[in-house]
Amino acid sequence: MSAGTGMSPAARLLDPSDARWISYVASRDEATPFHHPAWMRLLAAAYGFDPFVYAILDESGRVRAGLPLMKVVTPLRGAKFVSLPFSDCCEPLADDPDLIERLRSSLTAWRKRSGISQIEIRSGWAPDGDVRRGERYVYHKLRLAPDLEAIAKRVDHSHLRYAKIAEEKGIAVHWSRSLADLRSFYAMHVETRRGHGVPVQPWRYFRCFHEHILDSGLGSLALARRGERCVGGLVLLHWKGTLIVKYGASRRDSLRSRPNDLLYWTAIRWAFERGYKVFDIGRSDVADAGLARFKRDWGAEETFLDYSILSDAPVVRRPSAALRAMKSVIRRSPPWVCRLLGEAFYRYVG
Repeated sequence: MSAGTGMSPAARLLDPSDARWISYVASRDEATPFHHPAWMRLLAAAYGFDPFVYAILDESGRVRAGLPLMKVVTPLRGAKFVSLPFSDCCEPLADDPDLIERLRSSLTAWRKRSGISQIEIRSGWAPDGDVRRGERYVYHKLRLAPDLEAIAKRVDHSHLRYAKIAEEKGIAVHWSRSLADLRSFYAMHVETRRGHGVPVQPWRYFRCFHEHILDSGLGSLALARRGERCVGGLVLLHWKGTLIVKYGASRRDSLRSRPNDLLYWTAIRWAFERGYKVFDIGRSDVADAGLARFKRDWGAEETFLDYSILSDAPVVRRPSAALRAMKSVIRRSPPWVCRLLGEAFYRYVG
């Protein structure tokens, strides 16, 4: 994507594969898997989004601050830019707080010069001028410190008890990065998403996930099996100090055997033993009190996550009535309806 005329000499649009960006994100402790170029390559391959990095460079051409962005074109609202779609939280990276403010003001000016209607930042910038507050979520992270015993004390004892029950019932967790095991997970994922009344990602997305994330060592599958049957699973992203629980699924007829409790506790131990500092359980809708409580019970700290919208126009909220109607249709329909809706519309809901 061209930087365009009128851009500040210190601001540049970089390709995610630019060595300067790769070096920069590798140097930042706060960078997460969502900042890694492989994550943007996955989204571009699966959904056709146009990825780039809005970067502030010093006089030597070294990146001092940056924000990954993707151009998303929707049928009804046209083009917008998001940092990043299908990513719960993607904080701007900067060497110091002053550069965060410089990034914000430069990005705002670039939006206006370029005639861009909206840029969505999936982190909280204080509303000011044309920086508006977008959707609000609750966000949960478990700090993996100081030791496993201390972590276990923060976890609700019922989860640890249920994890032990799962093992007693013959469930074991297996780690994998194979495409065949990802297919097994996807079958459960379709079932789980249908039960929640939401469309499922198309299979091509998971095929790209395997190519760009699992094959690159930036993610893993944790599968709960009883014998040869897969009864639950987690899809995980991990890089630098953060492990992210991206997707979870389970067989409804196996929930009483508590595979999810065993999966979570096994993943927490796995992350701690490999030196990860944060077990990121992701965002939840503010109204979903049950899911938020489940995450808190794993010892996770709960904070509000406010998205920021750079726009001249007021923020348009999601049509909740339409979403409720869609949930009802999916729950009452066969699995192929959940998949068909995902194929047609999922790229627009991230």
